Amino acid sequence: MTEFTDALSKCTNCSLELLHLGYNKLGGFLPDSLGHLKNLKHLLLMGNSFSGSIPESIGNLSSLEEFYLSENGMKGKIPVSLGQLSSLVALDLKYNQWEGTITEAHFSNLTSLKELSIVQTYSNITLHFDIRSDWIPPFKLTYLNLKSCQVGPEFPNWLRNQNQLVSVAVWHAKISGPIPSWFWKFDLFLDVLDFSYNQMTGTVPNTIRFSAQAIVFLNYNRFTGPLPLLSSNVSSFHLDNNFFSGPIPEDIGEQMPMLTDVDLSFNSLNGSIPLSMGKLGSLLTLVLSNNLLTGKIPDFWNNIPDVYVIDMSNNSLSGLIPSSLGSLSASLKFLTLSYNHLSGEIPSALKDCTNIKTLNLGDNELSGEIPAWLGERIPSLLILSLRSNMFYGKIPSNICNLSSLHLLDLAHNNLSGSIPSCVGNLSGMASDLYSQRYEGQLWATLGSLTALGSSPEKVWLTSGDQQEDGNGNM
Repeated sequence: MTEFTDALSKCTNCSLELLHLGYNKLGGFLPDSLGHLKNLKHLLLMGNSFSGSIPESIGNLSSLEEFYLSENGMKGKIPVSLGQLSSLVALDLKYNQWEGTITEAHFSNLTSLKELSIVQTYSNITLHFDIRSDWIPPFKLTYLNLKSCQVGPEFPNWLRNQNQLVSVAVWHAKISGPIPSWFWKFDLFLDVLDFSYNQMTGTVPNTIRFSAQAIVFLNYNRFTGPLPLLSSNVSSFHLDNNFFSGPIPEDIGEQMPMLTDVDLSFNSLNGSIPLSMGKLGSLLTLVLSNNLLTGKIPDFWNNIPDVYVIDMSNNSLSGLIPSSLGSLSASLKFLTLSYNHLSGEIPSALKDCTNIKTLNLGDNELSGEIPAWLGERIPSLLILSLRSNMFYGKIPSNICNLSSLHLLDLAHNNLSGSIPSCVGNLSGMASDLYSQRYEGQLWATLGSLTALGSSPEKVWLTSGDQQEDGNGNM
């Protein structure tokens, strides 16, 4: 890299405007000679293995409009000279591990800046923002992405003139206290609103407008009050791990009809699950676990054909498991209804859901025999938990057909007879459980190889396909 840029910098009439070396295997330090390419407008170095810091000479590139340095192994400081790049429109430094302090000087002359992204690779915070509360930026951002940087403890007051934002994500930034009223009063039209993993408090109004398929991540904060209903355009709605209380609004299905991913878990929501959720025809994931919900699980699943994650565990739901869940034959992969008061038998309609990977019905009041079709019709099962119910009869030998099964928990029932000898041949239990990442979580009882009985020893496991979440994270 050094030899290459040194040679370019010695060109007497160098008019190079674009240097794209992204997604190679380049390493070492960025050379000072980069700053000699005075006509450079686009510098793309992402997806390599550079180390160290950005050279101070970068401030000499007065024509630079785009600087992409993401996905490298850099751990040095961000130079103050970056603040001299008055033509810079996009600055992307994400997925490195920068150190030191960011001040107003780093942005002092960035009058053209529209996109700013600094996302640290690790969760430990090594980059701190130290910006005066009365500072007014010289730019108007449309895209802001700051993650695992210390922006707090207070909400960044320098955003008060950023009224052209389209995407704002300030995640894991150690921000405490309420979001100021001036932010909620902005006339914004957002694609992304992400303030997750902070310690923000107060209520969430519905004043901000959103574009089609917008995503909202306000999870892992300390927001209180009733559950807000936001724009009808929002698709991903993550408000989990807060202190929202009261019922889920009855008209959520009419007010937010575009929802595809909903996570309201770990709050204090009460009342029943609104029937209007049956109108969410595009819904893919529904997580309502760890609340105070009561009543029956609605029988509306025929209207939501593409749902693949349903988690309603740790509530006080009662009644039968609705047979309409069987209509999710092609989509359903993760069904977690544990720690409720559900009764009756496992509906035979579930045998049509042949792609289920996790079926967790433990700690309910279910009864009847364990269906033989579990081993015949659902070969993809990785986790099967029916513990702490009132199942009786023999363990069906068909269970041995579940060759991919990692965990089988039938403890604390009224089962009789002998354990099928073929259980010891379940090859999935001999593989590395932790080599896969799973969707959903459960408490498992481990006593013998298959956890069919004995005193419970609790361990925390996760289960599901590897995937990214909407801000992504999973």
